[in-house]
Amino acid sequence: MSNHPSLTQALASLLLEACKNPRCPGFSHYLFEAVAGLVRHCGNDPASGGLPAYEAVLFPAFDAVLSGDVQEFHPYVFQVLAQLIELSSPPLSQVRQGFRV
Repeated sequence: MSNHPSLTQALASLLLEACKNPRCPGFSHYLFEAVAGLVRHCGNDPASGGLPAYEAVLFPAFDAVLSGDVQEFHPYVFQVLAQLIELSSPPLSQVRQGFRV
């Protein structure tokens, strides 16, 4: 059994907490490194639900960063979004439709 979904949920929860007080740049950096590493190595794993499962968990946290204007995290969010786009194949999932401009 895969622990990827529960790990992703835990990281997303930590990200939401870090948004409230982004004062520790080292912690924030490694938090996003963990998210990016998980997506890179497990994002296309069918046992974990694939990229749509990761997107469903991570996008609400990313939305909180972007809509809450947590500028310290913007570069990290855009890097992980770019990584998700690189790993995915068209068409865009329904979750990604909400991020269209």
